Amino acid sequence: MVHYQGEDIEFALSLIKLSQNDMQSWSEAQRIVAYFYTHTNHIAKFSSLNESGYGNLVVSSPTQLTGVIRSADTRVMSGDLYVDIYIYPTNGDIEQIRRFQTGINIISTPIKQETKL
Repeated sequence: MVHYQGEDIEFALSLIKLSQNDMQSWSEAQRIVAYFYTHTNHIAKFSSLNESGYGNLVVSSPTQLTGVIRSADTRVMSGDLYVDIYIYPTNGDIEQIRRFQTGINIISTPIKQETKL
C-alpha cells in the first residue's frame, strides 16, 4: 500500500493467537507500546496508556488496537514502514517484542518539507 509524506495513516494491530498459551485479548497486557518508523532517526511512538510523548493505541475490540500516525510524523518518513510492538507482561508472563513490516511504503514528497502542518 502506498502513502505519501504528510498524510495521516490509520492503522490497526490485530492480536493473532498462535498457541493455546498466547494472550486472548489486548486487555491482558499491562501496557503495549508500538514504534512506527522507516528509519530509526524518526520514530512515531504509541502507547495503550495515556502518556506524554506517545500517540494513543485504542482497544477497538479484544483483539484489535487502532491509531493514527499523524502527518507531522509521516512528513519526515520515507520508505518501507515498520512497526515494533512491545507487550509489557502481567501475572509474570514473558515479555514479548515483535517487529513487522506493515506493507506500507511512504513515498517521498519533497514539497511537504516546505508546508506547515
